[in-house]
Amino acid sequence: MAIVFLPLFLPEVPENAKPWNNFTVFSNFTIWALWFPLILLSVILFARSWCGFFCPQGAVSEWASYYGLQKRPPAWMRWQGTPIVSFLLITILGQTLGVRDHPEAIAELFGGTLLAAMVVGLIYGKYKRVWCRHLCPIGLLLGIFSRLGILYFACDKKKKLTEEKQCTEKSCSCGNDELELAEGKECTGKGECRNKPQLVGEPCTEKGVCPTMIDLRHKKESRHCIACCRCVKLGSSRCVTLGASRGMAMKTRPPGEEVAMIHRYSPNIFETFFLFLGTGIALGGFLWIALPFFQEYRHTFGEWLFSYEWYWAGNSGPGWLMSVHPQRGESFTWVDFFSITSFMLGFMFLLTFVLFAMTALSAWLAIKLGAKRYFWQSFVELGYQYAPVAMISLILGLGVELFYVFTWLGFTHQSIGTIKFSLFALAFFWSILLGNQILAWQRVNIKVRWLPLIPCIIGSASIGMAWNYALF
Repeated sequence: MAIVFLPLFLPEVPENAKPWNNFTVFSNFTIWALWFPLILLSVILFARSWCGFFCPQGAVSEWASYYGLQKRPPAWMRWQGTPIVSFLLITILGQTLGVRDHPEAIAELFGGTLLAAMVVGLIYGKYKRVWCRHLCPIGLLLGIFSRLGILYFACDKKKKLTEEKQCTEKSCSCGNDELELAEGKECTGKGECRNKPQLVGEPCTEKGVCPTMIDLRHKKESRHCIACCRCVKLGSSRCVTLGASRGMAMKTRPPGEEVAMIHRYSPNIFETFFLFLGTGIALGGFLWIALPFFQEYRHTFGEWLFSYEWYWAGNSGPGWLMSVHPQRGESFTWVDFFSITSFMLGFMFLLTFVLFAMTALSAWLAIKLGAKRYFWQSFVELGYQYAPVAMISLILGLGVELFYVFTWLGFTHQSIGTIKFSLFALAFFWSILLGNQILAWQRVNIKVRWLPLIPCIIGSASIGMAWNYALF
């Protein structure tokens, strides 16, 4: 709390202040150079332990649910696109407020979301974290990227994973051929057919020990698990059904395994589109500052508004919506607000279109080359390959303060650029590897697998090209 709110009561930051001699600078550094990028990276090793043990929003929301109205969350809140909208709104508001530069903006965003989490807990859920499951923008990030992690929770019973047999006339007892299956069925691997997956993740329930309402009877994915270990301590009826001696257990796996075998872990079309949208909005949030083109766009946009005699657009708006700090030499007008917002959204939709087109082309080629999937299933699964480059994009765009550490350590601008490029290159090749593994599980022959990989490579490369100003 001191990191977020104490700078509001301190004097203005003097020039050349550093984290070690000024608390306001220290606060900003702690949040944007340490907390934000490191919690993203932490899910690779520790899953969502931040959410389970340290997050004040989740804790206060659950605490409030013990004393609140305990109503069932409404349909709009349970819609899986809600946390995506929440993330986009918070990201854009952070840019227009200048959240990386002004303590007032930090207090508004973090204090506002903390208050929202408490209010949600007071109204919805019974001893649960409705905020974490349905609304938290950071929880959405950590949840999707935790699929790349090495730590996960499952029943305490070792079961060897084997590839599901694909349903054909020879192997399927129900007698459906592949053409009929493509219209709505797939094989269970046990000689029978079932309905195709709905691609919307796993169901939730307010019953049971899980604070984020995971139905442990059907748990496969890692996204909603906050690694609180309650299911390990208290057990699970699902595990007993499967013949396990205990409840859920903490286990390890190779990094990226859940994404590589995403067909086994409840793929979700909302998560795929978030990887597209989130990468685009992060890029937009960086490029409006870095690109000279933005100033030309802002000037043209302002002239267009004034041509209709909308002179009010040249005035500053409310301080809760945009940065208005004349004492620090920064006061945004409505022209600035609409320019930043439209630029970020425009770039987000542009990149989403590119990634959508490349992923769709890859899925189409995969099916033509023998993939045992229907189109949207292949599309959603292949979309997960962008998780590593999406994570690095968020770190480069929204956690750029992290790299200031290297400046203080004496690294040159060129050396820091090399570090950024190396991080992106690592994520780029990891994404390609995951794409290849996903295609392998879709049963695309290794001899022709390179063809549907080409659009995947183009998609990741387009992200790298957009990061040119950050990487070099």
